[in-house]
Amino acid sequence: MQEFVISPEEREQLEEWLADPDTSPRIQVRAQVVLALAGGLADREVARHCGVARQTVALWRRRVQQRGTVSTILRDAPGRGRKPSVPADVRAEIYAAHDRARRDGRARSVRDLAQQFGLSAATVHRALKAGRSSAEPAPPAAPGLSVTSRPGRSSEDAPPGDMSASPAA
Repeated sequence: MQEFVISPEEREQLEEWLADPDTSPRIQVRAQVVLALAGGLADREVARHCGVARQTVALWRRRVQQRGTVSTILRDAPGRGRKPSVPADVRAEIYAAHDRARRDGRARSVRDLAQQFGLSAATVHRALKAGRSSAEPAPPAAPGLSVTSRPGRSSEDAPPGDMSASPAA
């Protein structure tokens, strides 16, 4: 079997993901698997150590080797997750109809749209919510403010030692 090697930078990144409590458990398990493989353990030993199936270990070994980077553990394979019950083109039509009515000054209720498209009000509501989030761009950042600064808070208001309100360098 081909030797499994990762760079010191990749090892450090994996260890950071493992130590970060905000990292999803799924990513943490994948990081554990890759680190154990890089440590020279056999697939069966890694599976036993990490509490996963041997096939899972083989899967992540293969994906990391094929893509040549450990960041591949951050992405699920395509096709995973629940499929939308309403096709994208219908969701786009719902959002377009709502947007046209709004621009024309006519209020269209979710129930009206649901009746027009033959869907439930909840489905139309989800489609509008998804359309709104993808159609509206994020507001531009104000010049001179860092992404980490809090709005409405100057450096004078911040507690001593708090660097979150300091201007970007």
